[in-house]
Amino acid sequence: MTKEEIKWLDDLKRQYEIPKKEKVIVFGYEYWKIGGVERVLLTIMGHLKEKYSLFLFVPQVEEKLCFYEIPSYVEVIEFRKNVISLARQMAIMAFYVNAELFIGNGNLNVEFLNVYKELKKFGIKSIMLNHYFWLFPYMHEAYLSKVIEARNRNMKYPDKILGLTNISSYLCSVSSGREVETIGNPNCFDKQDRIPLECRENIVLTVGRFDDPIKRLDVILRIFSKLFIKDGSIKLVIVGTVKYKETFGKEIQDELKKLGLPKEKVCIVGEQRNVEQWYQRAKVFLFASEMEGFGLVLNEAGSFGIPIVSNYYLGIEDIIVNGENGYLFEAGVKEAEDRVVVEMFQLLHNKEIWDKMSLKAYEMTDRFSEKRIMRKWEDIINRVLQGENGETLSTKYIPSQKEYVECIRLYEKFTGDIIKRVNRGDTCQEFLNALYLEEKARNIEKDSLRNVLGILIKRMKNKIANLREGFNEKL
Repeated sequence: MTKEEIKWLDDLKRQYEIPKKEKVIVFGYEYWKIGGVERVLLTIMGHLKEKYSLFLFVPQVEEKLCFYEIPSYVEVIEFRKNVISLARQMAIMAFYVNAELFIGNGNLNVEFLNVYKELKKFGIKSIMLNHYFWLFPYMHEAYLSKVIEARNRNMKYPDKILGLTNISSYLCSVSSGREVETIGNPNCFDKQDRIPLECRENIVLTVGRFDDPIKRLDVILRIFSKLFIKDGSIKLVIVGTVKYKETFGKEIQDELKKLGLPKEKVCIVGEQRNVEQWYQRAKVFLFASEMEGFGLVLNEAGSFGIPIVSNYYLGIEDIIVNGENGYLFEAGVKEAEDRVVVEMFQLLHNKEIWDKMSLKAYEMTDRFSEKRIMRKWEDIINRVLQGENGETLSTKYIPSQKEYVECIRLYEKFTGDIIKRVNRGDTCQEFLNALYLEEKARNIEKDSLRNVLGILIKRMKNKIANLREGFNEKL
């Protein structure tokens, strides 16, 4: 370690009481906020606490955003931004506490992703858990290609790479050129007694962080308003943070008025520690997110036997089979939204249809039970620590045409949104243009060389052909 690193470590030891422990697993993330990721990680930690000492490494933030309380058996170390990179800080500290294994994610934060390379230097094993699907190797935006290239370079260092869905594992495997196992998120709720339709209230339920435009609360409200025209007795219950004005630029009361929805028919209950009470009361679960790493709330709804109506996103095929345990639609396509409104109405008023879908939703959750998923986690951890790959738990997945099309569409949207944001700043634009011209020049050079070689080969072939003709004439 350098002098700066030694000084930093000494300062950190004075700030925290950091014991060196045996059988240590470190969880490292570049953020820690309210969401399914944090909830799942805490569930995994809860199962490992008897065998391992657990540390959570995260960057220091002013505002504590985690809704779920971090238990006392997890020792939290917060890192500051300073002369030492975040990756280096985490690797040094992992070495200092005698960590056997580091478990982290694989998002597009290159500063964090370097941690896997740093861990190798200290001989610490690691597992990368991929949360998103932006792994497809399309690289026609210069600035984004640099990030993806750096990300893919770092993917050779973890001892094991995991994907949350079959499609994300497939895409990650294509990008990294290595085997990726699939492990879904564990259901945080035990399987419940299935409450029949007649014992439930006339409620359409949605759960999520609706301060994020990706969750598309506007689409949920629009679909519900169409359903409300058909059945004025229903009510929409929204569980989670709602910041409609910040997200969509207008007050939610104005949106309800525009859609013709009475305020008493849309109930915003905010963050709920006891969300299961709403799962027990609702008849249908409505979800409109544009993208998800997995879709934990769909699993939760299924464990209570609620049929699910959801916008299509990559990976949802692992959870929802259209027409069996729920209905899928395409947000923004009027015909698709109108169709799903009719299907929801039938679902709410036809006990036979509801019972069949409820049972299928209920059965689906067995694949993601906490007990089953944690057995997989324990197996993977043991194999990594023993240095054995063993037989893969994943199956060879062949993406459907729809998945390919959706992947490209979402990738283009994602890059397009970034371009819009970057284009707002002249300095950023100049930087982007410079990168683009650099890439273009490089491609031109490649193309030029390729063309020159092609011309030379063609001339050589012609020369040889002419020589052969001349030789034959002499004979």
